[in-house]
Amino acid sequence: HAARKMTVRPQETWKPVELYGGAIKAQFPDRFVDVSDFRPVPDHQEVWADGASDQSIVLEIAERSDVPDSDVGRFVFDDYAAANEASSSSSSIADIKQLGPADVPHIPSGTYICFVSGTQQACKGRDAGLDQRNTVQLLLCVIRLPQHGSDLLVTVNAPMYISPSSSAAQHVDAQGQQVGAEGQAAAVMQGVLRSLQVQDWGLFGS
Repeated sequence: HAARKMTVRPQETWKPVELYGGAIKAQFPDRFVDVSDFRPVPDHQEVWADGASDQSIVLEIAERSDVPDSDVGRFVFDDYAAANEASSSSSSIADIKQLGPADVPHIPSGTYICFVSGTQQACKGRDAGLDQRNTVQLLLCVIRLPQHGSDLLVTVNAPMYISPSSSAAQHVDAQGQQVGAEGQAAAVMQGVLRSLQVQDWGLFGS
């Protein structure tokens, strides 16, 4: 039978969240829950997910790389592709741009912030076959903090196509094409970045 279409929520309800024990504060849509309540998550990551849509918000503190600002967005995007076992042919970048204070108002001015949007075809969990690959919209923001020797990475993952034979298809609301997922993911990223505040810079080291 035909796959049901995901109905896009017309209006998100947002909630304040405390990340890394309160060292970072932000606002996330109500539908996202803290994955660490259900399974272990590395200390340097915050992973929040919406089971109904299989969308996720991930923050990660990474050791600052030597990659120049102009290349860091593509570098991190490709790094994620490798981690997701998405080949170069199934991973593509649609847009790379620098963000400013209007986009991320609570991060100190002068901070280099890069935004990358693209898609990756990736398997979920133990799925391995090509027919189990899902097409995922990946939105990535790299906030460079050279004075702390760190990069703060913010990603929003939103499946645009869920393979019926993927393990994700067993618990999400719909298989097949995820109508409106792209715009929804962009709105989530925009809201997260506009609300993101670092309360304790010691989180990133001296």
